[in-house]
Amino acid sequence: MESWSHQLGILWWALPLIGVIWSTTINFGAQLLRHYVIPLIPQQWGGFRIGWACSMAGVVVGAACMWVIMGLCQGVLGFQVSRSGSEWTQAGIAGLLGVVFANMFYAFHENDMEIKKAQHNEAELERQYRLNELMTMNMRIRPHFFFNSLNTLASLVSSDPDRAQFFLNDLGDLFRMSFAHGEKDHMGPWEDELAITEAYLMLEKTRFGSRLNWQVEVNASSHDPFPAFFLQPLVENAVHHGISQRPDGGTLRIFGQFVDGHWSLAMTNDVETDMEPVIEDGHALGVLKRRAELMNGRLDATCSNGVFEVHVSFDVLPIKSNVTEVMEITSRAP
Repeated sequence: MESWSHQLGILWWALPLIGVIWSTTINFGAQLLRHYVIPLIPQQWGGFRIGWACSMAGVVVGAACMWVIMGLCQGVLGFQVSRSGSEWTQAGIAGLLGVVFANMFYAFHENDMEIKKAQHNEAELERQYRLNELMTMNMRIRPHFFFNSLNTLASLVSSDPDRAQFFLNDLGDLFRMSFAHGEKDHMGPWEDELAITEAYLMLEKTRFGSRLNWQVEVNASSHDPFPAFFLQPLVENAVHHGISQRPDGGTLRIFGQFVDGHWSLAMTNDVETDMEPVIEDGHALGVLKRRAELMNGRLDATCSNGVFEVHVSFDVLPIKSNVTEVMEITSRAP
């Protein structure tokens, strides 16, 4: 009776330890197979070679786990989990189980790879869709800019033919600059966007004279990436709906910076009367707002105390360039 109680006492503390040894070793072997051994098997191998490789890996890992379990139980606890002489049989059975699990893990791995491939394809399709939408919006902005310029030219032809001639020459130069800008990609160097915007402002300066003034202070490198025809329509909207409506004209101010792939811009312009900002689809601000959203950004507008203000922020991918310097670009209307 005392011997039986003694044996029960030993089992009381030994069985949980044996369970820990078994579960830990088997879990380690399973993780080793699934995450480190199976992924090394080339997927381009044929079905037979893959099955053979999985089986060999399963036999080795399964048998090794069994030997580890038997060694720990006997060496640490003094328990022999198999009859003497049957160790190889136990290891062989464990190896066969390892074969089953290895092939199962390969099926899991293959399924995971298919899911990742599908997710990658879906992400690539989404990226292409966004790029196509950005390019489409870019093309929608161009006719708006051209038609407004032609309307301005038409008004000058009848009112001031001499100024119309200067305007036409400048307009031709601006058209030549804009044809290549953003034609193949929705991104371009910041210096190109700034040059087109200032060329447009000089064009409007011919029409409005001293009524139109501007100031640009942007901390960015000339080769930093910027969405093509984003700043110019923003400025055009401010000139036509804000400054041109005031008898005394006004001043357009642009401030911004480019840091770690992120643009932040603020633009203000004088307006005749305070108005509630309306950002509608299909209009300039609506199109620009959607473009900013496609680049993980936003566009907000406010109007108070005779000043219309737009805040824009968005992320961009860098353009390949060897230019690394950063300079302060500041320009003012002459």
